[in-house]
Amino acid sequence: MEMRRRIQETALDLFDREGFENVSVEEIAQAAGCSVGNIYHYFKSKDELAIQVTQMVDEAYTALEEEYLADRETSGREKL
Repeated sequence: MEMRRRIQETALDLFDREGFENVSVEEIAQAAGCSVGNIYHYFKSKDELAIQVTQMVDEAYTALEEEYLADRETSGREKL
């Protein structure tokens, strides 16, 4: 699971900086310190990797939103 997470985090960083279309699976593998085959072990395609990265980001934002909404002691102005 550590390698899968490292691949996702690396892909997210590269997609953010370079754009999805401008990043190859080979570049992701090199930056993550793994082989292309290793990426395809965890993800069927670059598109599936992008979907998983998007879901990872969505989950992080959901957790932040829940934490934000649960905080009843801090005013909305202070939260902003």
